[in-house]
Amino acid sequence: MKRVLLVLCVSMLVTIQAGGQLSEQKSLVTVTGTGEIEVVPDEVSLYISVQNFNSDASVSRTENERRTKAVISAIQKLGVDTKDYQTKFSSIDPRYKGDDDARQLLGYVSDNSVSVKLRDVSKLMELKTKVISAGATSIGQIKFSTSRLTELRAEARVLALKAAKQKAAFMAEQLGQKIGKAFTISEVANTPGYGMMANAIQYSDSGEGADQGNVTATGVLSVVEKISVSFELI
Repeated sequence: MKRVLLVLCVSMLVTIQAGGQLSEQKSLVTVTGTGEIEVVPDEVSLYISVQNFNSDASVSRTENERRTKAVISAIQKLGVDTKDYQTKFSSIDPRYKGDDDARQLLGYVSDNSVSVKLRDVSKLMELKTKVISAGATSIGQIKFSTSRLTELRAEARVLALKAAKQKAAFMAEQLGQKIGKAFTISEVANTPGYGMMANAIQYSDSGEGADQGNVTATGVLSVVEKISVSFELI
């Protein structure tokens, strides 16, 4: 009999504890707020490629180095700081005609790639012109950016939180309730789509912000933050 009573007491204690845990569960509304700020970019990054072909490997390499030095000199003359340009890639590869054992060596292609960051986007076209004249063979991976990214992301987060609170308050009001304090807060990472990425910079080639005296149309950047917030329902 004592054993039965002990088991019953333990069972009742577990039931009471479980009931206490259930009573602590909160009614929540979870929403996602988006904050977006548009800004005209003030920086631009790009890659400059220098390629050269010659039947002699040494000549190919020497000529390519000469052209690369001329390209770097042109970059320096534009006043670009040394920390804003760097040789990122260098190679020399054979080129053949034909396949398998019958192929014939034609020569060698030397390739150097230099990355550059301009903190004055108005100099972009001048840079292109000068490095091509100095011996560059192609320019690519042009990407506009803003020097105020950290500041703008903080502003976008504030907007995202305000949007989340407004959305949650509206939804609760439709149910005859109100929202209380925030229960959880987290950043939302979107699946990247065309021309956009969550919590990052988006580039829109709208032509807005273009300097009328400059042929470079920088467009606008959208700094986007998305935040998920759970509010208590009261």
